[in-house]
Amino acid sequence: MKALLGIFLGVGLCVAITIAVTSKNQLHRSQAELARAQTEWAAEKHKLEEALKKARARPHAVEMPAPAPLAPVAPIVVSAARPDPREIIERLQGFKFAAAVQGQGQPPVQSRQVRRLLHEFEILVDAGPTALPAIREFLARNLDLDYQPGAIKGPRDGSVQTDFLVPPSLRLGLFDALRQMGGSQAEAALADVLKSTARGVEVAYLARVLQEMAPNKYRDTAVATVKELLANPVIEAAALDKNDRSYLFGVLQFFNDASYAGIAQGQLLAANGQVDRAALTYLHKSLGEQAVPIVANAFQDPRLTDAASKEPLARVALAFVGTNPQAEQMFGKAVRDPALAGDPIRNLVEDLNQDGFANRRVTTPEDVKLANFRFALTEQYLQQPFVQSDKTLSRAFTEANKDLAGMLQRASGAAPPLKVKGGNNQGNNP
Repeated sequence: MKALLGIFLGVGLCVAITIAVTSKNQLHRSQAELARAQTEWAAEKHKLEEALKKARARPHAVEMPAPAPLAPVAPIVVSAARPDPREIIERLQGFKFAAAVQGQGQPPVQSRQVRRLLHEFEILVDAGPTALPAIREFLARNLDLDYQPGAIKGPRDGSVQTDFLVPPSLRLGLFDALRQMGGSQAEAALADVLKSTARGVEVAYLARVLQEMAPNKYRDTAVATVKELLANPVIEAAALDKNDRSYLFGVLQFFNDASYAGIAQGQLLAANGQVDRAALTYLHKSLGEQAVPIVANAFQDPRLTDAASKEPLARVALAFVGTNPQAEQMFGKAVRDPALAGDPIRNLVEDLNQDGFANRRVTTPEDVKLANFRFALTEQYLQQPFVQSDKTLSRAFTEANKDLAGMLQRASGAAPPLKVKGGNNQGNNP
């Protein structure tokens, strides 16, 4: 019995020893695993902290609230993700601009709107060729939004600027984006619009931009589009369309195309006696001195009864006084015309030292010859009783005489020319 008890005690002791050893080994392993886990967590924590620092240094999504006084505009979101051109164009359709107060410039809110608008266009340009499908889709819809129509002018010669700070409209802004992108695909997109647009300002802009990108490649297309729109004008109410005819005729002038002169002559006078100034400018610029008989004939039309109609015709003749006898005769009729009495004829006479000169600052030999002729002409008119009895005419011719004398003095570096008394110049009586 004692032997059996001894055996049990021995076995129990061995089991206890075994359990103790096993527990100790498990404790060591647990401590080792804990230490390893702590090391791994410290490394992971370090990585996360570094990633957080880098994330804070990158551009992150920023929502710019739309200014309260103006129509709401979709917020600009700046992120590392590639922008969606369609979303950009959608945001561009949400911009509205209030008119600037005369003499006070743009209000602060307006300036913020401008910066946001330009930022959107820059993102679109940076997107490059990936933006072309979205731009083409929008342009094909023939929709537009005027931003600042006054940013683009419609001068008398019909020229159009191709660079502007703020795009006058959404479509013109997209044209400019395509221009900046460059490449054959952008060029093709602009050419497609040139063929399909019905807006004179767009034809004028596209004709010049495409001429820069591919000289003379689209000349015939532009001229054909212009003639079609002049023959079948599209009536538009938008502010940008107010000078459509001037822009269209300006394209013909830009390409030195006089093929429309015959039709423009027929369009010079409307049935109500109003002068089509766009057609007149085109005839003047494209035909030069050959336009004098046309305007001289129109000047005699009985339908012309006011200065607003007669003055622009007389001004074309003024440009050739001293080089064309018919222009001198027409100027003489204008001086005596009661419809032009007062400021219209005063402005016309005083511009004898301006219209028709190549360069009034650096006088050419031809300009000197012309100035001498006109100086003598003013001397003769100042001796005429009808001029002496009319204070407005007398002052106008005196002013023109003084300016022409100064021009000749600067050209020669000598004293002013002697006044001509009596007689006439080159056999032309005023």
